[in-house]
Amino acid sequence: MSVSLADMATWEQTAYDADKPMMVATNNSDKITKASSGWFDAYNGGSDETDEDTISNARVRAYDRIGALTVASKMTSTPSSPAFRLAFGSDVTFDTVVIMGHNFGDVDTSGPDITVDLVATGAATTTTISDTITVASGDNSRLVFTFLYDTSGAKPSYPQRVTLGTSNRKLNVRLQNVDGTTTIKPAIGEVWVGQRRQLMHNPNLPFDDKSETGLVSDFASKSGLTQRYTYHRGKALRTINKSVTDSNELTAIEAAFDDSDDFTKPIVWIENPSQSSPDAYLMLAESPTLSLPLQGPIERVFGTSLIEQPPFKSSGS
Repeated sequence: MSVSLADMATWEQTAYDADKPMMVATNNSDKITKASSGWFDAYNGGSDETDEDTISNARVRAYDRIGALTVASKMTSTPSSPAFRLAFGSDVTFDTVVIMGHNFGDVDTSGPDITVDLVATGAATTTTISDTITVASGDNSRLVFTFLYDTSGAKPSYPQRVTLGTSNRKLNVRLQNVDGTTTIKPAIGEVWVGQRRQLMHNPNLPFDDKSETGLVSDFASKSGLTQRYTYHRGKALRTINKSVTDSNELTAIEAAFDDSDDFTKPIVWIENPSQSSPDAYLMLAESPTLSLPLQGPIERVFGTSLIEQPPFKSSGS
C-alpha cells in the first residue's frame, strides 16, 4: 500500500450531497515528522526553504492547532512552484484538508494567478489528490479541500478517503505560478489534515449560523464621551442542538469527541462542505463535555457550544 483511495460510506455520501455540516477533529499532528516537514523548493524537491532564521522551530506552527502563528519560506532557490510538506512517520488516513492563515494572495506571481493543489506520496507513488484552487491577487481567505480523489482518472461522484502507507508518506501543498524573486515570501498558518465526522442533518431550529461577537473595553469620561478599545471582533459562535436518531451519526459524533481528546482541543466546523468554497471555522468547545441525553426510546440530542479561534474567518484569512 502506498497512496490508496477508498469510497466513503453510503450514508456519508448522501449527507455530503445534501450539504450537511461536518466536524474535522484530527489534524494528525502526532504523526508528523518535524525534521522532514516545512517549505521546500518543489513537491518532490530536496531543498529545505523553511525560514527559521528569525524564529527557531517555526515549522511546528503549521500543525500546532493555532492558526494565527505562521511559518514562512526563504525562497533562496527562487522556486516557481514551492510546496509546503507534511511528512508522516506512520500511516495516515484523511479526507479533508484546510489551509488557514496563508498569504498566497500577496505573493508576487509569474503572470497568471497563483494556484494551489495537493500532492500525496506513499512509498514510490505520487498522486495529485485535489482539484486546483486559484488564489486571486489580494485574496488570503482559507482554502478548503473537502473533495479528494485521484485526478489522473475520471472524477468520482463523491469525495474519497486517502491513506498514505508503507513509507515516504508525505502531503504537499503545492503552489504554482510563483515569482521566484517575490519580495513577500509564501507563509502558512495551519494545514489541517483530518478525517471528517459527518452529520446527517442540520442542527435543530432555531440555529444561528451568522452569530459573531467581539471583545471591547469602554472608557467613559466625565464629559459623557465613551472611548471604545477593540481587542478582537468577528469571532464566530455556534450553539448546536441536534436530534440524533441514526447509529451512524451517533458514532460519528462520539468519534469527533474522541478525536479532539474529549473536546479539549480545537476542531474544524464546516457548515457547507459540498459548496465550491466551504465555510470552515477553527473552533473550541466552550465546555469539554459530551452531551447526548435520550429524548425517547432511540432519539438523543447532541448539544455543544463552539467558539471560534483566530484567525477569524470574518477577517478573510
